[in-house]
Amino acid sequence: MSLVAFGVRIAMVRILRACLPSNFVVLDSPADAADSLAANPGAALIAVYTGQSSNKLDGEGFFAGSPVLYLDLQIFLPVEMSFAYVDGSGAARTITLDTRAFGSETALDLIVRMIARAMAGQGDVWSQLVGALVQKIETVTAASYLVETAKIKAVAREVRMICETLQEPVPGASPAPVWTQLLAAMTADAQPDSVAPLAPWIAAEIGAPSGLAQGEIDRIFLGLSEYAAQSVQITASTASAAPLPAAEQADTETVVVADAVAGTEAGQ
Repeated sequence: MSLVAFGVRIAMVRILRACLPSNFVVLDSPADAADSLAANPGAALIAVYTGQSSNKLDGEGFFAGSPVLYLDLQIFLPVEMSFAYVDGSGAARTITLDTRAFGSETALDLIVRMIARAMAGQGDVWSQLVGALVQKIETVTAASYLVETAKIKAVAREVRMICETLQEPVPGASPAPVWTQLLAAMTADAQPDSVAPLAPWIAAEIGAPSGLAQGEIDRIFLGLSEYAAQSVQITASTASAAPLPAAEQADTETVVVADAVAGTEAGQ
């Protein structure tokens, strides 16, 4: 679940930076979120993690199965949290909440709502990428807690989204549109911690290994062992099945394995 997790995580960081107030610091999987919060006094902070995943293979290969990704957002609030908004008359307003009192849960509730709204809208390339990589969000859970260290004391909430995702790109196959879109977005990224320098490396990994026989690509896509592939005669030269008797041909459709793989990947 490596490239899917990577794509979802960097996209979520950029979605959050675009949809949340300017006093938020959004970080990609910091080692210690509390230390990061202490280093940004007066700011709110969200840390994005995709460190847990699972894949029910049912005997299939790593690049098959039913992958599930855990997307975790850890939200930390400062003592005072300000929100800008436009009221019904079109006037710009600002409201400030004291997070040491009732304002903490109110602020967290509104922040989670803003995140959900940004993900649902898919108004930019990053939210479109998450919408493509995450096929379905199975469950969302949230729990508030208090973080207290020698340096900080802050109200926090962890939001976990359990997501059904696309499978990893098949080694050696032409990349599906979602991966070319991710690479283009990475190349164009101009944020201070830009992921543009990583784009050639990710592109090389998606395309590796080069020159792989189509039969081998088909075998990996279908999640078959080499022995099973040979047993069902999936090889580099497989082009079509032997013709059926004339009595059965009228009710039969011949599907070439390579065409089926290409058609499935195009629909991702």
